[in-house]
Formats: sequence, C-alpha cells, structure tokens
Amino acid sequence: MAKKKTSYKNEIVLTEEFFEIRLTCDTNTIDVFTLIKYLNQANYMVQGINKTLNKNFNVGYDAIDIEVFAVEHGSIRIPLKFKKYAANTLMGLTTTIVGGVAVNLISGNKDSIIIESNTEYIEAQPSIFLDNQQTKRSVGKIAKMVVEDDGISNLEVTYEKSDGKRESLTIKKTTLEKVAKECEDTADDIINYYSKTRLQIYGPILENTPSGWQVIMNGQKLKAFMTDKDFLEEMTAKKIAFAPGDEIIADIEEVISEDEQGMHIKRYIRKVHNYPKYTRVVKGVKQQTFIE
Repeated sequence: MAKKKTSYKNEIVLTEEFFEIRLTCDTNTIDVFTLIKYLNQANYMVQGINKTLNKNFNVGYDAIDIEVFAVEHGSIRIPLKFKKYAANTLMGLTTTIVGGVAVNLISGNKDSIIIESNTEYIEAQPSIFLDNQQTKRSVGKIAKMVVEDDGISNLEVTYEKSDGKRESLTIKKTTLEKVAKECEDTADDIINYYSKTRLQIYGPILENTPSGWQVIMNGQKLKAFMTDKDFLEEMTAKKIAFAPGDEIIADIEEVISEDEQGMHIKRYIRKVHNYPKYTRVVKGVKQQTFIE
C-alpha cells in the first residue's frame, strides 16, 4: 500500500502514489504544448478511473490531486504524484492503486484488473473503466500522441505497486496503435448525467440567475450553469436565495468537449428536485436559514 503521509484535523487522510510516463526518443526536448497535452490527458484519465472506482466498486477516493516532480536533465520524463484524499473512516476501503489500473488501460491489457483494499480483492474487467468516456478518451489520446510522433519509439510507464515497490512497463507503438483505435472518439462531446445529486453551495446565490452557480459535488468545487427555468421562477416567487453551506438536490449534466487547446468541461444544472437547506436573503443581507 502507498505510504500514508499525513492526516488532517477533520479526519481526512492523504496517501501518495508515484506514477511516471517516459517517452523514448532521439531528442531530449519536448515542446511545451505537447507536454501540456500529456499532463492534461493523464489528469483526465486518473479522475475518470477514480469515478469508476467510486461508482462501481466503492473503493475510490474523495479527491485526487496530481503534482509533477522536477524533471531530470537529459530525459523526457513526466513523473507524477497522485495525492489521494479520503475520510479516515473509509481507509479500510481506499487503498486502491490507481496507477496500476492506468497501466492496464494504456497497455491494452485485456486481463482482469485486481483491485486491492485492506479487506478484500476485487476482480474487474478493463472495459468497465473504459465505460467512463473521460477515461476512454484520455487513454486513447495518450496512445495516439505517441503513435503520431515520429521522434518517439515507445512509451514506458512506471507505477507504484501495493507494497510500495515501483514497476515499469515498456509499451510498443504497435500496441499503442491498437489502443488508440479501440478508444477512438465517436462523438464531439461526451456527456455524463448525475441524477438527484446533492450539491452544496459555496458561493452566494442572491437572485434567480442562470449564470454559473458555485457548488460542491462529491467534495469537488465547480461552477455549473443553472438551466431549470421553473426553479428560477420559484426562487423569485418564494423569495428564496442560497448562502454558502446551503444545499439543493438536482440533476447535473457534464459535457466534455475538445478543441486545439485541449479538453473543456462544462456543467449544467438541468433539474432541481428539492432544496433541503436554503436562505432568505433581502438586499444582500442573510435573514434566516431554513432546513426542510
């Protein structure tokens, strides 16, 4: 298991995991835009894997941050640190090695993936992770970038095993070409839809505006555009507003599109089912908090 580094006051535990992408090539330089693309796709891939671990197996993390180590001179390496956060009470479940899943997907390995926790071993097919379109697209993009770069001969990935030891795997271009084809995009936009999700407000909403609402979903701060016109009208009629800490239960749609500058994620609150905690705000002054 990745070594436990620190613990926070409110029972949040941080574990860290090493993961590295190494590009085997003749040159020892890489242009900044290509590097950014690799970093973006690695981030999207890891976040997608974590979503599947949470949704399908309940062994994921509340949040994963990714940091880049300093790169040694004379080599093109992308060494990453996955900073994985989880509630202390869930640490019996959250010992999953995310990098091991990523290596299986990038290498096109069709064998079952063994997900390890403190209490059990779970067998999962690689296809269940590729059902997450964010993961599938990112894996395909990483493979495609290597295949289309004539200066790169193969890809080497290093990941940290459950015992803390590191293991490397060299993936040939012929393999990556198959992975890129299997993960080829079939649509311009990818949509995830989350029904009746609890959203906590962290930025005040003083009026019935369709602009970006600042909310927290599954521990992640994000901006989502409110499109439920009936709910906006109800806010006006009942003089309802929302202060930081208030909550709504809503359907949220996640649209992922891509252009030359990279991937872009937009979120829309399509339907508000309930607002269990809200505030009446008059002329910018909080009057009272209501809990239903």
